[in-house]
This record gives sequence, C-alpha cells and structure tokens, in this order.
Amino acid sequence: MRFLFFDSSSSNLFLAVRNGERTCFMQFSGDDKHGSSLAPCIDSIMGQVSLRPEDLDFIGCGIGPGSLTGVRIGMATAKGLCYPHETPLLPICSLDLVASQMAHQERIVIRRARAGYYYWRKYRASHDCKVIPDSEPSFSSVESICSALEESDSFLFVDGRFDQDDFPSIEWFLASSPSADAVLHIIDAALEDIGPKPFREVQPLYLQRSLAEDNWDKRHGNESAKDL
Repeated sequence: MRFLFFDSSSSNLFLAVRNGERTCFMQFSGDDKHGSSLAPCIDSIMGQVSLRPEDLDFIGCGIGPGSLTGVRIGMATAKGLCYPHETPLLPICSLDLVASQMAHQERIVIRRARAGYYYWRKYRASHDCKVIPDSEPSFSSVESICSALEESDSFLFVDGRFDQDDFPSIEWFLASSPSADAVLHIIDAALEDIGPKPFREVQPLYLQRSLAEDNWDKRHGNESAKDL
C-alpha cells in the first residue's frame, strides 16, 4: 500500500507516508508557516521513501476541526495533489489524532476555536488502544462542554492553547503530539471504517464561520437582504 497523509489543522504539522514496508513520519511546529512549509515537507517525506504523487493509492488528510486557515491549507493541498490523477482522498477527523493518547479512558478532547468556544469530541475507553468516537465533532460554548463533562465520567483532554479560567473546577490533561504508530493506526482504522472517497466529495469540518464572515454580515447584512 502506498499513501501520503498530512494534517495542518493545529500549530503542529503532521505527515506520514508509506511505500509498502517503508514508512516515514514527520512533524513540523509553527502554525503561521504551514502555508509555506507543507509543500516542501511533502516533497521531502515522499522522497525519503521514493514515492511520486502518481504512485499513491490514496491521500489522507486531516479535515478539521481546528485552525480555519490550517484546514483550508491542508484541504487545498490534498485536493490539488488528487486532481491530476483522480487519486482518492481519505478524510480523518483531526481531533482523532489527539484522542489516540490515553485511549484506555473515556475522554473529551477539546481544541480552542475562539474566545469562550471550543471544538470537541467525546471518545469511549478502549483496552486495545483504538480510537472510538462517542459523538460527532462539535463547536460549543464552555458551558455546553462543562455540562457534557458533568453528565459523564469523561476527563478533559486539551490540545494546544486554551484559557484555564474557562474550566476552573475541572481536572484537565494537556495533550502531547501523537506518535508515528498512533497516526498510522488511525489511518488504518479509517481505511476499514470509511475508506478513501472521490476527492471532490470530501469537505472540511469547519463547524463555525470565520470572524471575517460574521463581521461582513454585521456590516453588510441588511444591504445584502435589500439587494435580494
């Protein structure tokens, strides 16, 4: 099996590639540089296992939720690579990469979206280290997430920057970067569960509108309605 996978939805850029028995994993930190770093990283990691884009059986991509800019960069790059050869695209929820840690416990993984709001997903405990989602990815207020925590035995697993004052009375754990083995296991599981899809059908998991869109509506919403 030959594939390329990458996720640019957070401050860390993750890449994995497999060419038969040869695998390679790469991590790059710097969320303000993904736009200029992703393509060179892809060239580098594919060169290490002697792969070309036309050789790939599929491309895997983290579709979010996370940084809106980072998700756009990843999706645009993935579809650009898929287009010339109609390469199938395997979509993977970016929160699943974080959830690969401490899989033996029920947990809610959160990632900051904007002030007072987080992306999150709940996961079941697993004794074989599998990532088993127990809810759909969501975009919710701090209050909603606290309610979900109170109604379950889950603990809070935090990815990246967040405001500790948002969860003053809740014990939380800070996520570390997923291991290469964890990323490869998640890719293998996604292959079994959903499989690669025609790349035109794969959509990003934004889950929220950007602040620019909200500000545009505030300034021009009434004018747009009149034009209609």
